[in-house]
Amino acid sequence: MSFLKQEPRKAFELLYKCYGRQFYGFAVKNWKFDEDSAWEVIYSTLEQLVSKLDRYSFESQSDFDRFAFKTFLNFLRQRYRHDSRLQKAEWVSLEDISEGEIETFDIDDDNIKENKSLTRLKLALEQISKNDQELLLLRAQGFSYEEIAGLLSIENNQLKVQYFRAKERLIKRYNEIDL
Repeated sequence: MSFLKQEPRKAFELLYKCYGRQFYGFAVKNWKFDEDSAWEVIYSTLEQLVSKLDRYSFESQSDFDRFAFKTFLNFLRQRYRHDSRLQKAEWVSLEDISEGEIETFDIDDDNIKENKSLTRLKLALEQISKNDQELLLLRAQGFSYEEIAGLLSIENNQLKVQYFRAKERLIKRYNEIDL
């Protein structure tokens, strides 16, 4: 193990030879990943292992095998969650939706009284910009800033600040509405 810590390139090659095919088979067979996705996860795992080798010591080869497999599983889970979220989301800009495509629902007066805060939130959302609406709604659905930047075709470098300010504007509008 010690020489692996000193030569990262050789460490990567050795880990690839030892684990690459096993990880590939597991990702494709058990997780139903396509070939490209499986190899991306494998390379990410191997790069992570090489970068973290100097932080750990292992008593046996089986300890390292377990560590490598757990790391690989974590990357598989992350990729699976990421891909699942993107498949579920059908991105449509709010500006691309016509009035006729928006469904309306009949709500009785009792529900309106019970949901004043929801009504206030809807009114507050209508008072902020479309960009703020999209950013807030995507974050509420669990998208990362990187994913939002890709979906909205904007740079990620100031997205957190924009999100914070959009949230402040929404809260301000929400508090101004009196029902």
